[in-house]
Amino acid sequence: MTRYAIIILFLAISVALFLTQTQPYFDKINVLKKDREAYAEVLNRSRELQALRDELFNQYNSISRESFDNLDKLLPKQIDPGTLIAMFENIMKTRGFLLKRINVQESEISTGKNAGTKIIGVLPPPYKIVNLSFLISGPYGNFPGLFSDLEKSVRIIDIKSVAFGVGASDFFELNIDAKTYAFSSPPVPIIAGDGREKGEKGQEILTMLERLRDARINADFFENEAFKSLVDFAPVLEMPQSYGRLNPFSKIGSSVTKK
Repeated sequence: MTRYAIIILFLAISVALFLTQTQPYFDKINVLKKDREAYAEVLNRSRELQALRDELFNQYNSISRESFDNLDKLLPKQIDPGTLIAMFENIMKTRGFLLKRINVQESEISTGKNAGTKIIGVLPPPYKIVNLSFLISGPYGNFPGLFSDLEKSVRIIDIKSVAFGVGASDFFELNIDAKTYAFSSPPVPIIAGDGREKGEKGQEILTMLERLRDARINADFFENEAFKSLVDFAPVLEMPQSYGRLNPFSKIGSSVTKK
């Protein structure tokens, strides 16, 4: 009887030791297994991310620098009124027109039908609209060539309205309302996780992977004949080679700073 009591006592002690000393280690091992699975998944995602990145880099590097330059002119990253004015003045001068007045004004981005109306929950378009209004005068026979140049311009010009006015002799005045565009970075969407307990581990990689999956580079666009036929009418502005005298108090022509 005593022997059975001792055996039962040892079994009770063993169970107590397992529950109090060994069981917590099993719980930690299970947590570590889950973490290992999470890290393995993140590692697989990172390899997929690298493959997508390499594919996009190869497509990007296949496009010529000239094509990228024309794309920047097609939809520039910022609005430069000086460049627009110089471009229009160059076109008018080449076609024999006199540029009397030009206004460049950035409009507010609106997603509604009425100006200034904003719809809650709708993202704005990834571009800004720049309204143009200019008054020119010149011979009537040069108008077709003018509109042909505006159509071929690498900078997108959308004509909204044209108003004619009679001038002296064969000269006419033309009031043109148009619009052009500039690139505007859209807000970066927030991508939620997949609901599993990873904490912050790999969330950045998962977010980048989702963005790269949505990224597309259409290199055929740059080979399109319509894109290749676009012309940059903006004049090349050259800085003067001399910048004046080293000593402003010396005689004129005595010393000049060279570039």
